[in-house]
Amino acid sequence: MKKLNIFKKKEGSKTSSKEGTRNRFIYYILLSLVLTAIYFYTTRHIIFSLVLLVINLLFFFLLVEKKYLQYFEKNRRTHECISFVNNYILNLSITQSPTSTFEQLKDSYSGRFKEELDNLSGLEIEAQLESLRSYFNLNLYDFFVKMMHQYIFNGGDILNISQMLIFDSRRLEATLDDFNAVAKRKLIEFATLWGITIIILVVVQLSLSMFYETILEMSFYSGAIFGFFVVFLVFLYLILLQRFNLSFINKNMEAKSNEQVKREDSKA
Repeated sequence: MKKLNIFKKKEGSKTSSKEGTRNRFIYYILLSLVLTAIYFYTTRHIIFSLVLLVINLLFFFLLVEKKYLQYFEKNRRTHECISFVNNYILNLSITQSPTSTFEQLKDSYSGRFKEELDNLSGLEIEAQLESLRSYFNLNLYDFFVKMMHQYIFNGGDILNISQMLIFDSRRLEATLDDFNAVAKRKLIEFATLWGITIIILVVVQLSLSMFYETILEMSFYSGAIFGFFVVFLVFLYLILLQRFNLSFINKNMEAKSNEQVKREDSKA
């Protein structure tokens, strides 16, 4: 029987992990060199410039890269979860067999998720679905597993039973896409604002070229400009913390779960 796989569109659009890592590392190095070059141009202080270069490289390769990888993994697994849940429900509505549906979907995915699915071969269907909880670590998937337990024991029309879950999964995907779009726009606005500020710093120096040698002799000048670039890194880190923060994914589902529990308690 032909499989339904209409939610898999995001899988083929991903670039390879190695290529993405290489590109990020190039950006880190270039940005570190540019910031250091601007600092050296404005201060002519070689020691502080080297120190700033080391700080920039450590900042991007340790802090930024760590946060990005955490974000990337969470974002990828969330989309995989949404795709798997929806594909499983739609295929199950045709096959009427939870085990056959799981086996069919194995070939629909690749990478780490495909390895996870292959490692579950030989287990009972309930154990297979349960084992994926730790991989996804999402409340959405927890609700899906609970629903499947009820379906396996009680039967019924899976499309009717899962109607609300499908709606929630699509809403979560839309919310995640909106978050990424807004966060990207804010990051661009931040980069534009600080880019203009740095350009102004360079322009001011050029306009004061007659007094430049005198300014360089001031003991606090190199330190003040150094502090400016450190402050830039601090604010950049804060904005990236917001950019890579996906904690709202589970919080939204927890709030919905609490509302459902309250409604059930009131009915009882």
